Amino acid sequence: KQLFEEYLRLSGWAEERSQAWVYLGMIYQAYSDTAKARGCYMRALAENPDDPNPYVELGELEINDRLYQKAVTWLEMAVSKKIDHTAMVQRPMDSTYRAYKLLSQAYVNIGGKSLQKARKWLTEAQKLRPFDPELADAHKVLDELVEVRDSTKAVDRLIKKLSEAKETDKIPALCDPLPES
Repeated sequence: KQLFEEYLRLSGWAEERSQAWVYLGMIYQAYSDTAKARGCYMRALAENPDDPNPYVELGELEINDRLYQKAVTWLEMAVSKKIDHTAMVQRPMDSTYRAYKLLSQAYVNIGGKSLQKARKWLTEAQKLRPFDPELADAHKVLDELVEVRDSTKAVDRLIKKLSEAKETDKIPALCDPLPES
C-alpha cells in the first residue's frame, strides 16, 4: 500500500496514476474496506476516464453489494472503452473477460428479460476463454433460469385464463409440476 501511495506522490503520468489507483483500490477491497476501494477507483477514473479497469472494479463492488443495476451501468461503461495499446500498464484480456462475466452475472441477478443480455455477455466471455468450466456451468444455470422463467410465465397465463373462466379448482394442478427454485 505504501509503495503505491509513494508512487502516486511522485508520478505525473495520468495513465500510470490511474492504474496505481486501481491497484490501491484492489488492496483496500482485499481488506474489505469497500469505501476506500470505491474512492480509489473513482480517483482512477478522474485520472484516466478511458481506462476500462476502474469501471470493472466498480462493477464488481456493486455486484458484491447486490446493486445489480448500478453494476450494469459501470460494466457497460467498461466494455464501451477501447483498450489503449500505447499504455505501459494494461490488462486488456483480464478486464474485458471480467467485464463480460460480471455483466452476465449482474443481468442474471436482475432476471426476467435481462436473462437474454446475461446470455449475450456470457457468450462473449466464453469466446475469450472457450474451455473455462466455470463458464460452461454458468451456461447450464442460465438455461435452467430461462426454463423456469418461461414455465412460470406460461403457467401464469393459464392461471389468468382459468380465473377468468371461474375454473379456479384446476389451478393447483398447474402449480405442482413447476420446478422449485
